[in-house]
Amino acid sequence: MQVIDGTQLALGLRLTREVLRIETPVVVAVTQTDVLRREGRTLDEQTLAKELGVPVVAVSAREERATSEVLSSVARALDGQRAHPEGQGARRRRLE
Repeated sequence: MQVIDGTQLALGLRLTREVLRIETPVVVAVTQTDVLRREGRTLDEQTLAKELGVPVVAVSAREERATSEVLSSVARALDGQRAHPEGQGARRRRLE
């Protein structure tokens, strides 16, 4: 699980790219989405997930569903890793 601050996305993504070099399942949780909305900014989870090659969940700690969304994404990532162990290498090649 990689948790990054949505209001500091560029900074968080630099560290995330390093984390993704480790061949292990990763889910990226982007927090502070309520602040992004308040500032009129948006986060395209699907595009970010496609670019990173891992699931991305946008959450706000102020929303009740945040914990269940993160846990569900982690469970799906772990299930997918068991089903497709070669998938991590493909993700690494995209990052290089």
